[in-house]
Amino acid sequence: MPGQRERSGAAVRAGRGRALWMVVGALVLCAVGLWVSARLTWSFLLEDGPGGARPVTETGGQRLPGLVALAVVAVAGVAGSLATGRLARRAVGVVLAISGLAAAWFGLDGAAAVFGEHPAGYPLAEIALARALAVLSGVGIVLAGMALVLRGHRMPQLGARYRSPAPARDSDDDGRWWRALSEGDDPTTGD
Repeated sequence: MPGQRERSGAAVRAGRGRALWMVVGALVLCAVGLWVSARLTWSFLLEDGPGGARPVTETGGQRLPGLVALAVVAVAGVAGSLATGRLARRAVGVVLAISGLAAAWFGLDGAAAVFGEHPAGYPLAEIALARALAVLSGVGIVLAGMALVLRGHRMPQLGARYRSPAPARDSDDDGRWWRALSEGDDPTTGD
């Protein structure tokens, strides 16, 4: 039975490592999704001018500068989820979940107006894709944050295997040395 326990322990540790790398991968993908969403068109207007109506567009980054900031938070969440442990990792998860909710809100806020009546040349597909990317990335960041809050304390910490164990105190040796000094002997001679 000991061999079976060792194998199951190794499987549990591998599962925990996989969970951490799934969170990291999700955060990277969601950060890229938010960055791409910020680069796409989010609004389109026809503005009357001296030469007639001309189209005016805004990207997600121009309309909502917070999109790029939330992508940066997701990337920072990668570092935070790898470098921290226990309580700090849970705090990182809470921050990520809140930022993911904000990203999803950005994508949903005003989304109904996207599908109304629009002038010719309206980039409906691009605007819908940009908003959908923001919502999906936000949901992914919320899920990654919740995984860190609920299971982060069980996930391995980067570099934990390279830490040296705490030195063991040998109190018996300390007592023996003090007795030798009290008796007038030199404890370093080994006699």
